[in-house]
Amino acid sequence: MIEHNKSYSKFWKVDDNGNMVDITDRCPIVLCQNMKDLVGDYEIDHNLITKETEDIYDYIIEKLYTMPNYLEETSFKSPDKLKIAFTKLFFKLIQ
Repeated sequence: MIEHNKSYSKFWKVDDNGNMVDITDRCPIVLCQNMKDLVGDYEIDHNLITKETEDIYDYIIEKLYTMPNYLEETSFKSPDKLKIAFTKLFFKLIQ
């Protein structure tokens, strides 16, 4: 399980013993904060990585990761699919 503070600037992984391990240095903080601007508060749910999305959502999230200003240039209609694509990239980046 991944926990974070309200501003999405600190992240912890809860291990099998219930200990919180700081993983902030491995997290894409700007991307996480941009996701909050896009979809509001959200949970980083590992179970979402098994869900399917169209390639366009993966592309949008990867572009948002590499070009944070992309958030200002576009609008999005499916926050659920964006959350799935974000979660896939998030867990790929922190591995």
